Amino acid sequence: MNFAYLLFLVFAMVGLLGSMVEAQKPCGPSARVRCNTHCKSLSQVPYCVDDKCTCLDEVEK
Repeated sequence: MNFAYLLFLVFAMVGLLGSMVEAQKPCGPSARVRCNTHCKSLSQVPYCVDDKCTCLDEVEK
């Protein structure tokens, strides 16, 4: 393999990882508080990504 091909693969992988990291951003503080309050009132676990709140059922231990 030549150097240009390896360099292309490295940049492609970095770009792919960068887009995956950008795809899911944690919620901001105010959205997280609203999500926690809403889900706890339903006795569920809050899951907040991209300012979207999802309440998940608690897993019993």
